[in-house]
Amino acid sequence: MAFLLTGDGGVSLAHSPVILFVSGAIAVSAMVLPGISGSFLLLILDQYEFVFGSLAALVDGLQALKPGEIVQHGAVVVTFGAGAFVGVLTTARVVEAALRRARAVTLTFLIGLMLGALRLPYTRILSATPEFTDKVLLALIAAGGLGAAGVLIVYRVSADVV
Repeated sequence: MAFLLTGDGGVSLAHSPVILFVSGAIAVSAMVLPGISGSFLLLILDQYEFVFGSLAALVDGLQALKPGEIVQHGAVVVTFGAGAFVGVLTTARVVEAALRRARAVTLTFLIGLMLGALRLPYTRILSATPEFTDKVLLALIAAGGLGAAGVLIVYRVSADVV
């Protein structure tokens, strides 16, 4: 699922109140799900620039005491925040219930999401690299190896993971 969402086509969503609410709920799930970034999820949903642009515009509107900007951008921030509030409560309960009922399947699903999401950084690294050489390949393998080693260390240290 994450592999498909992080493809070249990307997801292009409107900035309607419903989409903002759902985006807030999805992005805040990163607080509960290991290894997933809320900013990354907002980038995938094409909401990152809009939400943070609205937040910056709200702050500017508050500083300049411009009621029109405060209402316009405040509505975006409040809608996103309400989604985040609902999302953190919902996601925590859903993950807890899934871990109780099917721990191995849930952990496998979460690991699959994390691995699938690696497609976006991989494609961005390749597009930013003028020439794909052995040195670049070695750096990618080393970074992947360090990440895998980190996961294994955390797994060994915390005995109650599985």
